[in-house]
Amino acid sequence: WPILLYGPPGSGKTALINKLAQESGNQVLSIHLDEQIDGRTLVGTYVCTEQPGEFQWQPGPLTQAVKNGFWVVFENIDQAASDVQSILLPLLEGGSSFMTGYGEAVRVARGFRLFSTLSTSKVDICHRFEGLYWGSFLNDCLLSFALHMYSLL
Repeated sequence: WPILLYGPPGSGKTALINKLAQESGNQVLSIHLDEQIDGRTLVGTYVCTEQPGEFQWQPGPLTQAVKNGFWVVFENIDQAASDVQSILLPLLEGGSSFMTGYGEAVRVARGFRLFSTLSTSKVDICHRFEGLYWGSFLNDCLLSFALHMYSLL
């Protein structure tokens, strides 16, 4: 059940997810998406070893999170490249495994959750998430409380 929090910048979307994870004892991995983040960055890639001409598979942060049951927060999902969106589809559709570039099917570990944030709800991939608008509720409450407490000054 992927969750999408959308609302104005600075409204506490990521802070809410981090607080929920902390309260429930889950580890969170936040990934800020932009045009430089591609599928290989998330899933993993082959890297050179100390032995010339030898390569070793290095799993990316998404692969590690899926294996270890971490919560993943994709910040600014609206800026995700199309290859990133296609990599996420099996996870967004509730798949029990995840294919790496290494050809390995990684079983989705218990506890894994996928969250995304954005400032607008007008993104093609949004219909794959359960959406929740998160405005500046917290800031408004704090302001009201402060005004009430200090109205006598």
